[in-house]
Amino acid sequence: MSLAGQIFELAWKTMPLAAVALGAILGMRKRSSSEKASIAAAGLVTCMLLPIVANLVPSLAVPLPAPKVATGTWLLAAYLLISAWLLLRLALSLIRLVRLSRRARTLDDARWRSALDRCARHFAASRAPVVRVSDEISSPLSWGLFRPVVIIDPTTLASPSAADFILAHELAHIVRYDWLQLILSRVATALIWFNPFVWLLARMHSILAEEAADDLVLRTGANRHDYARVLVEYSGRRNSERVSPANGVLSLDTSLGQRISRLLDGSRRRTPARMAFISAVHALAVIATAPIAALSLAGPSGNGDGVQGDPTLARVDSAGSIASSLPISELDPRAWDWAAALGEQAAKEAVSWDWAVDPCQKSIAAGLQRT
Repeated sequence: MSLAGQIFELAWKTMPLAAVALGAILGMRKRSSSEKASIAAAGLVTCMLLPIVANLVPSLAVPLPAPKVATGTWLLAAYLLISAWLLLRLALSLIRLVRLSRRARTLDDARWRSALDRCARHFAASRAPVVRVSDEISSPLSWGLFRPVVIIDPTTLASPSAADFILAHELAHIVRYDWLQLILSRVATALIWFNPFVWLLARMHSILAEEAADDLVLRTGANRHDYARVLVEYSGRRNSERVSPANGVLSLDTSLGQRISRLLDGSRRRTPARMAFISAVHALAVIATAPIAALSLAGPSGNGDGVQGDPTLARVDSAGSIASSLPISELDPRAWDWAAALGEQAAKEAVSWDWAVDPCQKSIAAGLQRT
């Protein structure tokens, strides 16, 4: 199958996967945000792994005509150009994030250090973050996998009363591996940018990750009203999109009002997703992916590739239907003789079936008979 055909298959196969994940999240109203975030993450990962799974399972041809997509080098160029642009944006943002962390100064406030120790003990964090202060950001953020970094702004540093809330929120992102999932979602939207469901799933995952971090803050014993007041103070202090591949108190995708309303709702379920639940979600995602990855639309050439490429010469069978196509350059003289004989037979049958042939086809058939 051509690369254009693989892109087309990736498009229609990821549609149901992402749609099912979105439907499952919207349908599980009583589940916690942490559990729903794991469903969103599983949906994004399976969409990215679908081409690999398709090469591991046997192909199952579906007797449905694959839509013909008039393609050329422009389609492949458009896909590669947009994907490269999105991946380049992500890479440049990560480089800026690294440079920002290096320019930031080390935290030397004893009150913030004490709050960091308390939060680390509560979360039993095996990866204690390095906390730095930077004048280049508007609100706290965190990033990193093996050596996580928390960066706070000077305005936040001047409010030590908010230290436990802010550091608990960022440590919640760290223990949940939200930064890794954030990067994977950005890669998924860069590779499958033509699927709107993948973009919606990535945005929903970002929102659910923030809500799950809020839930973990409340599970430390924090007062929900005090925490809500702290979040209100950050209204209008979102960080620039230049440092977007980082978790923060205020995400670009989340609504502050919605988060505060949810915090004040005492009936919400706030339990973190257990490993058994996460494992079951990913197992079901793999099981659902395998049959979809195995499907292959039976295109007009019978090979499951519904993408048209170079000009071809149609080979017509006795019933007058197109069975396959061959490049003109690959035909030898014997093929021309075979095609002429087959065309003459088809013309005779067409003349005898006047009721099924339009005037144009009848004139062509009569010309073939005279030849």
